[in-house]
Amino acid sequence: KGLRPGHVASGIAGVVIVLGIIIKGYDLVCGLLTCVYPMIASIRAINTQEDDDDKVWLCFWTVFGIFQTVELFFGFILAFIPYYYWLRLAFFVYLMAP
Repeated sequence: KGLRPGHVASGIAGVVIVLGIIIKGYDLVCGLLTCVYPMIASIRAINTQEDDDDKVWLCFWTVFGIFQTVELFFGFILAFIPYYYWLRLAFFVYLMAP
C-alpha cells in the first residue's frame, strides 16, 4: 500500500514545525514569556478585586512598549551588543517575578 495524502501532509507539517522551533526557538520562547504569559496574567489581574496587581502589569506593559519602540528604531545597533537578547529576556522575566 502507498502512503495516504493525509499522512504525507501531516509529515510535511511536522517537519516544518520542528524546523521552525529549531531555527526560531528563541523567538518562540521569548514570545511566550514576554507576551503570552503576561497577557494571561493581566487578564487574571483585571478580574480580581485588588488594584495592586493591575498596577504591576500596567507597569510591565509600559516598559515592554518602551523596549519595543526603542528596538524598532535602534534594533540594528542593539543586535551588536553581546547577549543583548538573552539579557532582555532575563530582564522581562525579572519584571514578571513577584
